[in-house]
Amino acid sequence: MRQEDFLAGSKLRCEDQKEFNRSGGSVLAHIGGMDAFARSLIIADQILAKSPYKKFRKERYASFDSGKGKEFERRELVLEDLRNFAFANGEPKQISGKQEWLENIINQYI
Repeated sequence: MRQEDFLAGSKLRCEDQKEFNRSGGSVLAHIGGMDAFARSLIIADQILAKSPYKKFRKERYASFDSGKGKEFERRELVLEDLRNFAFANGEPKQISGKQEWLENIINQYI
């Protein structure tokens, strides 16, 4: 981009936008976007099929498979029930969400 292509508000000049549309640029942009979307679906499928992500997710949210977690997931608890549970049990144990590890898994498949 040239500096003179930008006006107030960082907008492209109208004639540049019109030329983009006449030359089929918008069609190419949509094709590129769909290609990126399709590639992301392939990557997501590979992550789910081959990586330890699903096992990690199951372990991370295991507390929703029984007890109060399951009741919460089924929408069987009201806010007062949650307050009483938290009051009776105190602060939950802090565990790592392993965000960086998960990001590295994703990066392996990109």
